[in-house]
Amino acid sequence: MMDRIASVARLIAPMDEYFEQYVLLLPEQRKAVAHGAAAAGAELITCGYHRCAFALGPTEVLKVAKGRQGCLANQRERDLWASAPTAWRRFLMPIHAASADGRWLVMRRSPRLPPEDWFAYVPTGEASPDYPLWPAVPEELIGATGDPENLHNWGMLRGRPVMIDYA
Repeated sequence: MMDRIASVARLIAPMDEYFEQYVLLLPEQRKAVAHGAAAAGAELITCGYHRCAFALGPTEVLKVAKGRQGCLANQRERDLWASAPTAWRRFLMPIHAASADGRWLVMRRSPRLPPEDWFAYVPTGEASPDYPLWPAVPEELIGATGDPENLHNWGMLRGRPVMIDYA
């Protein structure tokens, strides 16, 4: 597995300086990264401003930092997962492994929260009769995460919503 992680992470490494100035992949870069990922046995899922996410199979996602901000995001997620009280962990997608420098992390993979369910889940910190599917998220956890109100940052794990991006 470490060989595959290293192969995929190298696809982004030569672009670090570029990504410090230009955060989005150009179409030809995206195509090259997707092709390289496929050759390494992974699938490019998406590239955001600071990280690219790759499927390592049906159960794991590899998040690779594009530059310094991406490393910091991976470190924040890794540290929050490692220090989270048990009550918080049920709202966070589990992290399986991470590099010490924040270059990459491996997280459990799950489907994103489906858009048709977005209005059933509202991250307000408390359960509501209007949104019966939403579990009460601890107020402190909402403050500790990057953007919990962005429903693109949520996925489903065992039938409940969990944050898949909590940097």
